[in-house]
Amino acid sequence: MTMEVFQGHDGSQVVILQDEPFNALIEEYRLTLDKEPWYLDDSAQDIYRATGLGYYPNGVTINRTVYVRARYKGDLELIAHEYGHILGHDHTDVLEPTLMNPIHQMRLSDPHNLKELAEQNYPELFRKYVLPSEASRNMVIAGMIAVLALAWYR
Repeated sequence: MTMEVFQGHDGSQVVILQDEPFNALIEEYRLTLDKEPWYLDDSAQDIYRATGLGYYPNGVTINRTVYVRARYKGDLELIAHEYGHILGHDHTDVLEPTLMNPIHQMRLSDPHNLKELAEQNYPELFRKYVLPSEASRNMVIAGMIAVLALAWYR
């Protein structure tokens, strides 16, 4: 079931799972909840499927373990958000644009410094997946900025 496990300095773990076992874990986890969160509601999921905006479970924290869908193992915001749950942070209001927002597209600021804390806690995960993914993303953004700057100067 487990693809990879990364041990944190604080005793927590990040477990990387392929789609099938991750989906099974989410379905099993949903059965343990007293009340399903709004973002897992069928209507919220329909909006996500139609627009790509909103929330779809690609990571979940259960006790002191973060489970991440394999194709998102390099997602800095996702890892930091889930680690925030381990540190005791709850989701923010949907209109508050911080890393603890349940909607990925709204995770614009990091007032609790969760990105750095997650990197310090899971250095092996960051070295292997997160930092290379961030470097690629930053190169693409820099390339787009360079193209726009050249077009503007012409």
